[in-house]
Amino acid sequence: MRRPARRLAIVPLLLLPAPLAAQEHVHPGAERLGHVVFPVSCNAQARQVFERAMALLHSFWWGEAERAFKGVAEADSTCAMAHWGLA
Repeated sequence: MRRPARRLAIVPLLLLPAPLAAQEHVHPGAERLGHVVFPVSCNAQARQVFERAMALLHSFWWGEAERAFKGVAEADSTCAMAHWGLA
């Protein structure tokens, strides 16, 4: 492709609206999760961690969700749903 033709090929890309040209990406440090209500029969602390773990899971933050489910198991070793989440 000749030089002027290359420049003309770039022009349509520059005219794209911003939302089409780039997508917003949220990093794990800036946690923005929805509210999850998922009743489980674990102790109060484990229930709170479990709901955050479910929100992480549904947001495709696999590593963070795994750590959160491990936190559920630490908060209540009898909470079977912690093991379900890890599975």
